[in-house]
Amino acid sequence: NKKTKVAYDCLELSWKKVKGASGYEIYRYGNASKVWHKIKTITKGKTTKYILPEMVKGYKVKIKVVAYKKKSTGKVYGKESKVLSFTPKKEYWLNGIIKTKNYNPK
Repeated sequence: NKKTKVAYDCLELSWKKVKGASGYEIYRYGNASKVWHKIKTITKGKTTKYILPEMVKGYKVKIKVVAYKKKSTGKVYGKESKVLSFTPKKEYWLNGIIKTKNYNPK
């Protein structure tokens, strides 16, 4: 089990494991573009946490998670999660060091 060290304020997203999932895709709604953007692909079905980067105080954040299973023909997607919608009460930015398997800062 690898511990996560975070050197800045952050919010951690977590969800229930989906039986048989090969991994998960995390989407964030672009308030300006009005389009859902994939922000992370998690390639391990047992991983059920992700640190949400870059949130501005007072701007609504919408997130959803979709489980997938790898098949020989490609990915088969499960049902999308309910949309998590919230407005941060403070700033959350990538300005520190993160050490975790499933996180790659841009």
